[in-house]
Amino acid sequence: MTLGASEVRAVGDTWPGATVLTGPAATTTAVREALATHDIVHLATHGRHDADNPLFASVDLADGPLFAHELDGTRLPGSVVILSACEVGGSSQVVGGEVLGLTSVLLRLGARAVVAAVAPLSDAVAARVMPRFHAHLRATDDPEAALAAALADEPEPAPLVCFGSLEGLER
Repeated sequence: MTLGASEVRAVGDTWPGATVLTGPAATTTAVREALATHDIVHLATHGRHDADNPLFASVDLADGPLFAHELDGTRLPGSVVILSACEVGGSSQVVGGEVLGLTSVLLRLGARAVVAAVAPLSDAVAARVMPRFHAHLRATDDPEAALAAALADEPEPAPLVCFGSLEGLER
């Protein structure tokens, strides 16, 4: 089992009744559906930010990449989206001054907050930090405070940032 799959299972264990998608079940269609219907969506995969064309920022899924531009039209239910993937928290300023990337797209589509890495994120660090983050999120409903608490004792670099509204979750 990869660290990403074990990370997703550990995170899923934090939330009773969670939908856990790993391996072949983690498709672009399944993830788009989860984004549109779940309060919390956690993706543990490889990702990339395309500085030249930020709408091609993507996360790798079982059937290929899911690009930021493919999410257009998806409405997120005020969710917290966690992108446990390298560099997908990056953004680029495009002509006209707009700042774009996967995080800005998710926020524009209705996510309350997006937690994402702005630099390479070690799989081992993510596997340690993310279950702690979710335990704190479940206890506080505050993504910013949960991230700070999860990172407080982490000895290795974890370039994770919380973007967006930092209000409590509505359940």
